[in-house]
Amino acid sequence: MRYIIYILICWLVFTQCDVSFAGDYIPYKDIQNQIRKYKEELQRIENILNNNNLQIDSYKKELKNLVKQLNQIAEIIKNSENKNLDSGDKMILLETELSNQIAKLETLRNTFKNKIIWLYKNGSDYPTQILFTSGNITQFYTRLQYLQKISQMRLKDYEKIIMESYILEEKKRLSKMNEPERRKYFSEKKETQKNILFAKKQTENLIDSLNYLNEIFQREIRRLNSLIKETENFSSAVSSDLRFSVYSKPDYGEKEIEELKGNLILPVSSIYILIDFGKTVNPRTRVFTYNNGIDFLISEGSDVFAVYDGTVHKILALPEFGNTVIIKHDDNYFSIYSVLGRINVSENQEVRSGQLIGNTSMNLNGQCFHFEFRENFIPVDPKLWLKWN
Repeated sequence: MRYIIYILICWLVFTQCDVSFAGDYIPYKDIQNQIRKYKEELQRIENILNNNNLQIDSYKKELKNLVKQLNQIAEIIKNSENKNLDSGDKMILLETELSNQIAKLETLRNTFKNKIIWLYKNGSDYPTQILFTSGNITQFYTRLQYLQKISQMRLKDYEKIIMESYILEEKKRLSKMNEPERRKYFSEKKETQKNILFAKKQTENLIDSLNYLNEIFQREIRRLNSLIKETENFSSAVSSDLRFSVYSKPDYGEKEIEELKGNLILPVSSIYILIDFGKTVNPRTRVFTYNNGIDFLISEGSDVFAVYDGTVHKILALPEFGNTVIIKHDDNYFSIYSVLGRINVSENQEVRSGQLIGNTSMNLNGQCFHFEFRENFIPVDPKLWLKWN
């Protein structure tokens, strides 16, 4: 895991320090928690993707049925609208055609019935037996293609006879109508055709939308799998016995913020920096970027604390940084807390040092927390203001 990691706490200094600490930070435990949360998020997205695919299959069946209805109406209009079907000869012809088609349909039904009976007697896995008694792989694929082709031909023949039978039945109805009735009939059919076309377009749009979402989810699945692999590799390099005391309990006395440079509490219980202040290489994109703060590596849902007394100046949702809380400490100093999930404060609210203001989340860099400190509105290196030991 190619993190830019700075271990900013010296173990020897910890053992000599007389400052009161809020508790221990155990890197291995936090990393394992990150892996668990990545896997939970991966499972959640995979479930959504599976549900979307089921919905797409359902829409495709609906679309196929709509196309079938359109074809039926189109055939009726094309073959019947401008033809005089009132003569006795036409009636006899239609009756004959209908009888022939019904006979074909009955033959096909009998064929299917006989096949079911035969499969019942010989075993429903007979096609599988045909495949796996093949002498070689070439024969196996040849038989497979043959069985698939036979199945498709039967289905097409069946659908064709159903279509023709439907059209002939409609022609039979038309032959008994007078001209006003026929005009009304075709007017209704065309209106139905219009409604089906609208429903077809809507269904196609739904399928396109779900496919677009699925592409996003598939990219996210690949990203999460990559994060899981990297985090697991990182975990294997971290001792489970390693622990650090984190300075997160404010003990400022009556000091003003400008007197506390190098002594502010850590906003989160982590000492691992994923992306450092200033010009650096983004660990995900591998390109040079400028960071106005520092990004801590920490599991999603971890507590975030205000580093000093102040007022919640703004709460924003920013690209890349997500939910963000800006705390104004006086006219010259601001602290900024980003990549938050839940937020526990509101704008204009007074906050105290060490007060819980929210919980960490994740962004494209993974599970992390972004912190900035500004003096006279200018970003400064937060590491210089925080107390690491």
